[in-house]
Amino acid sequence: EITFIDFPQVTDSRGNSNAYFILERDIQRVCQYFESQGVMTNPRAILRDLWKRYVERDPNERAADLSRMEYEREAALEREQA
Repeated sequence: EITFIDFPQVTDSRGNSNAYFILERDIQRVCQYFESQGVMTNPRAILRDLWKRYVERDPNERAADLSRMEYEREAALEREQA
């Protein structure tokens, strides 16, 4: 079982018109790798499922996730600079 943890540039789908296409590209690349290893994939089905789950989430929940990720990214940058 694979757990997909990436999402297009940690963007809000309503604020970035390229979010869907970035996710599509990333899923295709991951699927290409696994297909080269003999794993059957269906990138279009994966894309539809993940996108549907994302856009159906409560916008407040997505905003909280983005804020947390931004905080964690800034904290990591501070640790690197220390």
